[in-house]
Amino acid sequence: MCQSSEVAGLRQEIERLKRENAELRLKIPTGVLRVCSECKKVMDPQGRWLPLDRYLALYAGLDCSHGYCDECVARLLEEAGP
Repeated sequence: MCQSSEVAGLRQEIERLKRENAELRLKIPTGVLRVCSECKKVMDPQGRWLPLDRYLALYAGLDCSHGYCDECVARLLEEAGP
Protein backbone atom coordinates (compact mmCIF):
# COMPACT_ATOMS: atom_id res chain seq x y z
CA MET A 1 0.00 0.00 0.00
CA CYS A 2 1.26 3.52 -0.78
CA GLN A 3 2.22 5.82 2.01
CA SER A 4 0.44 9.15 2.20
CA SER A 5 3.64 11.06 1.32
CA GLU A 6 4.02 8.94 -1.85
CA VAL A 7 0.41 9.65 -2.82
CA ALA A 8 0.93 13.36 -2.21
CA GLY A 9 4.09 13.29 -4.36
CA LEU A 10 2.26 11.53 -7.17
CA ARG A 11 -0.59 14.05 -7.03
CA GLN A 12 1.92 16.91 -7.24
CA GLU A 13 3.59 15.29 -10.24
CA ILE A 14 0.21 14.81 -11.96
CA GLU A 15 -0.64 18.49 -11.40
CA ARG A 16 2.76 19.58 -12.73
CA LEU A 17 2.26 17.47 -15.87
CA LYS A 18 -1.23 18.90 -16.36
CA ARG A 19 0.17 22.46 -16.17
CA GLU A 20 2.97 21.59 -18.57
CA ASN A 21 0.51 20.04 -21.02
CA ALA A 22 -1.73 23.11 -20.83
CA GLU A 23 1.25 25.40 -21.51
CA LEU A 24 2.22 23.37 -24.57
CA ARG A 25 -1.33 23.46 -25.94
CA LEU A 26 -1.46 27.25 -25.48
CA LYS A 27 1.86 27.72 -27.27
CA ILE A 28 0.83 26.04 -30.52
CA PRO A 29 -1.89 28.02 -32.29
CA THR A 30 -4.72 26.08 -33.87
CA GLY A 31 -7.08 26.86 -36.70
CA VAL A 32 -6.14 28.64 -39.92
CA LEU A 33 -2.50 29.59 -40.42
CA ARG A 34 -2.22 32.81 -42.43
CA VAL A 35 0.58 32.57 -44.99
CA CYS A 36 1.62 35.40 -47.33
CA SER A 37 1.02 34.32 -50.92
CA GLU A 38 4.14 36.14 -52.09
CA CYS A 39 6.92 35.73 -49.50
CA LYS A 40 5.43 32.80 -47.53
CA LYS A 41 5.81 34.50 -44.15
CA VAL A 42 3.37 33.37 -41.48
CA MET A 43 1.26 35.65 -39.29
CA ASP A 44 1.63 34.90 -35.60
CA PRO A 45 -1.11 35.40 -32.98
CA GLN A 46 0.17 38.95 -32.29
CA GLY A 47 -0.26 39.90 -35.96
CA ARG A 48 3.47 39.90 -36.81
CA TRP A 49 4.64 38.42 -40.11
CA LEU A 50 7.45 35.95 -39.43
CA PRO A 51 9.55 33.68 -41.65
CA LEU A 52 8.25 30.12 -41.38
CA ASP A 53 11.39 28.81 -39.65
CA ARG A 54 11.16 31.54 -36.98
CA TYR A 55 7.43 30.88 -36.47
CA LEU A 56 8.03 27.15 -35.98
CA ALA A 57 10.87 27.83 -33.54
CA LEU A 58 8.74 30.22 -31.45
CA TYR A 59 5.43 28.37 -31.44
CA ALA A 60 6.28 24.70 -31.93
CA GLY A 61 9.81 24.47 -30.54
CA LEU A 62 11.09 23.18 -33.89
CA ASP A 63 14.38 24.01 -35.56
CA CYS A 64 14.54 23.99 -39.35
CA SER A 65 17.25 22.65 -41.59
CA HIS A 66 17.42 24.17 -45.04
CA GLY A 67 18.01 22.38 -48.31
CA TYR A 68 16.50 22.00 -51.76
CA CYS A 69 13.67 19.74 -52.88
CA ASP A 70 14.12 17.68 -56.07
CA GLU A 71 12.03 20.08 -58.18
CA CYS A 72 14.07 23.13 -57.15
CA VAL A 73 17.39 21.33 -57.72
CA ALA A 74 16.27 20.44 -61.24
CA ARG A 75 15.09 24.00 -61.93
CA LEU A 76 18.28 25.57 -60.56
CA LEU A 77 20.50 23.23 -62.57
CA GLU A 78 18.49 24.00 -65.70
CA GLU A 79 18.77 27.76 -65.09
CA ALA A 80 22.51 27.48 -64.46
CA GLY A 81 23.00 25.81 -67.84
CA PRO A 82 25.95 23.63 -68.90
